[in-house]
Amino acid sequence: MLVIRPCRTDGFSLCRNWELTAPWTNTPIHTKVLFIAGKDDLVLDFPGSMAFVTGPAFREAVPNLQEVIILDGSHFIHEEQPQRFNHELISFLTGLKSDV
Repeated sequence: MLVIRPCRTDGFSLCRNWELTAPWTNTPIHTKVLFIAGKDDLVLDFPGSMAFVTGPAFREAVPNLQEVIILDGSHFIHEEQPQRFNHELISFLTGLKSDV
């Protein structure tokens, strides 16, 4: 049986990463998470991506998802809106510190 996987030859092997992380497939992420993205990020243009990130499935996969923030911008939101990005990140990290 022929198995086709998207692999790259530029030193970053997605196939190897899949092999290494296979034992954790479908394992929920239990640490606290802040998700920040730009609404024009091409990653969110993949069919179903935006619905996944903003819907219940993301929260099921990441039970301690604290917040999803979609800002005006693209893939490099940390460069496009550095003040807002840093504000959100620092607020999140400060909240983690108070939980200790």
